[in-house]
Amino acid sequence: MNKSLLSLFDVLTEEYKHQTVNKPFDEKVEAHFQRRREQYAAQFAHLDESVRGERIDKELVTDFYKWLHTEGDKRAAICFSGGGIRSATFALGVLQGLARNGIQLGQFHFLSTVSGGGYIGSWLSAWIHRQGMARVQEGLSGITEEDGGGDQANPSQLGQARKRGGVSAVNPEPETIRHLRSYSRYMSPSFSLLSADTWTLVGIYLRNLLLNWSVLIPLMLGVLAIPRLTMAMAAWENPPGWLPGVALLVSLACGGWATGYIITNRPSLTGSLKGRRGAASPYRKEGWFLILCLLPLWLSAITASAFWVWSLNLNDVANQNNMAAAVAKGLEWWTDRAGFLNSIRQLPMWLCFALFGTLFHLLGFVISRIWVRVGGWDLAFSLITGFLGGACLYLVTMSCFTSPIKASSSAASSAAMFTCFAAPAFLLTFLMIGTLYTGLASYITSDADREWLARAGGWMLIAILVWAVICALVILAPQALLSENEYWGAKMKSLLTSLGIGSGALTLFGGKSEETDANKKEAKKKEEKGPMAKSVDIGLSLAAPLFAAFILVTLSLISTLGIAGLCTKLATIGSSGSWQSVFFSFGDEAKKFFTQLGSNNLWQNLFADQSLYHWRVLFYTPSRVVFWSTLAVVGVGVLMGFFININGFSLHAAYRDRLVRAYLGASRSSRERFPNPFTGLDERDNLQMHELVTDLYYSDSFKQEKLGALIGKLTGTEAGGKYHDISALVWDQFPEPTKKLLQAYVADETTADERKRLESLAKQSLADGFNRLVQGAPLSANPAFSPEERAKFARVFDQVRQDFMESVGCDEGSEELMKQLKRLQLNRMILDQAFEDEIENLQASMKHPRPLHIVNIALNLVGGEELAWQDRKAQSFTISPLHSGSFNLGYRHSHEYALNNKKIRQLMSDRPISAISLGTSVAISGAAASPNMGYHSSSVVTFLLALFNVRLGWWLGNPGKAGNKTYQMPSPTFAPYSLIAETFGRTNANHAYVYLSDGGHFENLALYEMIMRRCHLIVLSDASADGDFAFEDLGSAVRKIQIDLGVPIEFKQGVKIRPRLKAETLFTKDGKDDGGQYFSLAEINYKAVDGDKAENGWLLYLKPTIRGSEPPDVLNYAKANPTFPHETTGDQMYSESQFESYRTLGEAVIDSICGKNVEQINLKRLFDRVKETVGEKAKPATANEEVNNSKKTTD
Repeated sequence: MNKSLLSLFDVLTEEYKHQTVNKPFDEKVEAHFQRRREQYAAQFAHLDESVRGERIDKELVTDFYKWLHTEGDKRAAICFSGGGIRSATFALGVLQGLARNGIQLGQFHFLSTVSGGGYIGSWLSAWIHRQGMARVQEGLSGITEEDGGGDQANPSQLGQARKRGGVSAVNPEPETIRHLRSYSRYMSPSFSLLSADTWTLVGIYLRNLLLNWSVLIPLMLGVLAIPRLTMAMAAWENPPGWLPGVALLVSLACGGWATGYIITNRPSLTGSLKGRRGAASPYRKEGWFLILCLLPLWLSAITASAFWVWSLNLNDVANQNNMAAAVAKGLEWWTDRAGFLNSIRQLPMWLCFALFGTLFHLLGFVISRIWVRVGGWDLAFSLITGFLGGACLYLVTMSCFTSPIKASSSAASSAAMFTCFAAPAFLLTFLMIGTLYTGLASYITSDADREWLARAGGWMLIAILVWAVICALVILAPQALLSENEYWGAKMKSLLTSLGIGSGALTLFGGKSEETDANKKEAKKKEEKGPMAKSVDIGLSLAAPLFAAFILVTLSLISTLGIAGLCTKLATIGSSGSWQSVFFSFGDEAKKFFTQLGSNNLWQNLFADQSLYHWRVLFYTPSRVVFWSTLAVVGVGVLMGFFININGFSLHAAYRDRLVRAYLGASRSSRERFPNPFTGLDERDNLQMHELVTDLYYSDSFKQEKLGALIGKLTGTEAGGKYHDISALVWDQFPEPTKKLLQAYVADETTADERKRLESLAKQSLADGFNRLVQGAPLSANPAFSPEERAKFARVFDQVRQDFMESVGCDEGSEELMKQLKRLQLNRMILDQAFEDEIENLQASMKHPRPLHIVNIALNLVGGEELAWQDRKAQSFTISPLHSGSFNLGYRHSHEYALNNKKIRQLMSDRPISAISLGTSVAISGAAASPNMGYHSSSVVTFLLALFNVRLGWWLGNPGKAGNKTYQMPSPTFAPYSLIAETFGRTNANHAYVYLSDGGHFENLALYEMIMRRCHLIVLSDASADGDFAFEDLGSAVRKIQIDLGVPIEFKQGVKIRPRLKAETLFTKDGKDDGGQYFSLAEINYKAVDGDKAENGWLLYLKPTIRGSEPPDVLNYAKANPTFPHETTGDQMYSESQFESYRTLGEAVIDSICGKNVEQINLKRLFDRVKETVGEKAKPATANEEVNNSKKTTD
């Protein structure tokens, strides 16, 4: 197994170690679990490796849960739901409400976000990382330096600030929150018709659409060319004499192979498989059935049809009495060279067909004998059904296909009909004879055999249906669309065009997938609708399929026009040269047709219905022209697939860059940001996910009593320090104004008040300078260090190197990779050691319970094989600063997951190596508009969204075993496979790459993973769109948690959150507080699965509504906007009043729980108050809880 592949147990324990404060996961505990691992390995030694690993992990996780309940810390989490900017802004108010009521955010061990909740979650994580928890707590509390804030803020100051309103005279809130307000229209901040922001988005969409089409459209044209090639082959008047015989042999070989596969894989015979493990054979899976049975069977049908039509064309016979002569003509080349075949000419035609069927089945029987032992009765029934099948095929052929396809007035229509129906007729005959075999062999076959044969027959019917649809789109529908017949053609053309355009409009603006939430919520309302309304609903459900068909018909017409134009040019060249005869050769009638077609307006000629020009183009186009042109077009698509980055040219990058600018940019001060003056983007706003684990320097990172000595060392006034060179290196990071400020501090020529202010500025300036070094190039190779000094840092690398090598394995270049990926941590540790007397050591701050950000994502399984998840079509996938992956697949360390492309690093050697970023993770988690959308997926809508590049999702290397060679890759290196899987809904977890999208496509509350981590106190903000208050996301989350994790979540007092008051009652006597609540409390019944020794947890569920007691500005906005606070998620461009109303409402929700006084409460007290409100009896806090909740986490 790959060393870096981690199990759920590994993830749970590493997370716990990272957060440990009171009860560490020490060496004694580790040794205990190591012994348990060895015991389970011995107990399950008889199982296959993959199954054994799963069982061991399952048992270890169960043991860990038991240990956590009895001996471990009780952890807390805060969850932010999906809902776009609505959820993000409401959550901002919730955070401010918690902070202003004195709840330390460091008491939350986890920050779990999904979709829009990730917007604000990423901002919070980045803000904590860049400026420290203390300053974040102050900023959210409304304290500024003028309010007495800064490095030493305490709860009493928080309360005083809250009592006064928590504002300063000029700047009422931190710069970071002002930034969020400025970018409330984050996708296009300057939104107008002539705004550069707006037209940049349009330009990005069109560019990416065309580049994706350069891969996808050629591949689609290649598929649509199959009926064209089949029709061109049917219209081949003079094929080489040997070719019909070859077609007949290929048909027998492919059909015999398919029949042999069917016999071999009958369940009753798998026990006799020679040298195999019966049902365990991988070739018995459905995918292999399609490749090894259905495809050869279809090729058999095509080649048998080709043999028949070529024989007719060569003999030029249209008389049933002379059909034998036609077959003889088709085999003439072979009979002349093999005399024993001459006897075939003397046989009746029906007997020739019957012998063909007999050989067909006999060959299958012989092939099956290679692998299984088949009895004599199987042989007898095979021969009987083969003989009868050939006779039935004779009847079908004589009834429908007796005319040669030669140049004539009806030749084009004959060729079209033959192409559409000949091969399906062959396959239907085979299916009918299979039914007869099932009846005859009923006493020697089992129920399992009959079930297997029925499923095989079902796939054959699917193949026939698919062929019929493709032929209809390529051959029949285009001719109807081009028709100008005076009786019905014009009406048909208008009808089809109107349906295509109208269905497109309905799909884009009014249509909904049948699986969307909106439709489910309206299910009851539909029952009450009248006939007209129901007709509209039916029209909407048909809009997407009609529009998809219209697009494919249009592509077929475009290809007809292109081939017609090509043939008009080639027909004038002639085909006398040898190279020309290889690539194209026109008969006299074909040359005449294309010459005439090119002499006039090509497009007008194609609309001449009386000549059936579309069919005639297909008929007269030489098969070699179709073949080579199709090969060229598909080649373009495949070639572009090697160069087009399937991730880079979706809409994801544009979406991510704007999220990063709005939310991660807000976590930096204006003095740090230097955005591109043209685009307004700053790449340094983003962070690698694993960097969140390592603290930067903050104002309180520098020891107060050593501040003067540190500044003196840097300014050079205190010479002789053993790290004088590194001091000079740090000093060079400061701009001139900062240097003057630090020199002024050392000079000590200010008053006491001025010096206090100067000290605060000096600390922040020091933090800025040190952070530039931390975030810069690796210090280990910096020339500021002498070789002797660098040798002193060896112990800094030892532990980091050991941990890193254990995770990724030792190979060439792995140490250099470590220096790049662990650059932040190594640089911080070097500086800590260099200034060990003046700086708080990093190791003391690396283990604390500040929120570990868990970004929840959906791993799409639209084409997956797990039947129990066929409604979900997705599973949970998480990215955190520590790990990335899914509990069903496995995890990888985030510092080695999705590294930037190696090809780019080779071209740009100065570009540092980077892993999965916070911006990318949050953008994936919010990728609501994606072709594959978990349980929202619909096959036709999937196709349309992919075709028009409405793709916010992201392809990443599989973190499981299937991705051992790809998990470090940021995207697939070959686009076609992934693009086709995305377009046709074939995403699964078995490929080297997996497709990730909005976490709400699996679970939209970010609760699932917190229950998996056995959190005991969970605050959940649900601002998803739920105007009807159906609580669908809550119900879905509770259901999945109950099914997958076995943990019931019980709202014992019910959910008493009511829909908002009507707009007309607001600001009236009827608009007073309706007595409802913003919150509900649920008990998380861990005892149900973890045993009686487990301690149950509590879930505080918050949901925005309007009760009538909100602040006036919120009520004013609610009165003007009846859908507030559940306005459509499609609106991602918030106005100032909209942003402020959601933010204020979030804060009001927390205030309604905590009350109006200034008493400071902790997290435990918050839950006690909720229990008192809803009638639950509050339990006394345990000693462990008292320690956790009394701890003041100020980073």
